[in-house]
Amino acid sequence: MAAFELFYRTEYNNLRYFVSSFTAHSNLLPEDIVQESFLTFWTSRQALDPTKNIRAYLYTIAKNKTINALKFQTRFQRGTTGQKENDFGLTVLESEDLTSRIDALDMERIIDKTYDILKGHVRESFILSRKHGMTYQEIAKKLQVSEKSVERYMSTALKIFRRKLSHYIGVLLVFFGHCCKFFEGIG
Repeated sequence: MAAFELFYRTEYNNLRYFVSSFTAHSNLLPEDIVQESFLTFWTSRQALDPTKNIRAYLYTIAKNKTINALKFQTRFQRGTTGQKENDFGLTVLESEDLTSRIDALDMERIIDKTYDILKGHVRESFILSRKHGMTYQEIAKKLQVSEKSVERYMSTALKIFRRKLSHYIGVLLVFFGHCCKFFEGIG
């Protein structure tokens, strides 16, 4: 219960902001949707997969509750400005881009966990290269190893990241493909 309370306090305002960005021009109260989302999350807690990102799960619940609330409200606003604004909110909520952003919450967690898997010089080399922008030559000098060793360390790290992120690499390729088509259309 204490863990849930901490999670609730940490995420309430973030989730409220998320929901209110889609309900701002409606009569819906984002607080109600957020409360319902947390209630659904709490009642389904036994079925949660501990290897998955619970934050992304909560945002997916909130997204779906917001979609349902906007659809319900739209039934009573045919032909009004409110309906058009709700329709726009629904379009955004149901888009692949938003789903990709929610998935990115999980991807971020996987990246952090993958850093933890890397050991010794493999970890150091990867961090020095990717976070500090050092060249293989600079890394080799700092770690007092050969450049070939640094290449092997980086290759090992990249294989681990590829394996851990294989699901998301496909999602990103599809997303970038949609972006390219969009920009071709306006260019």
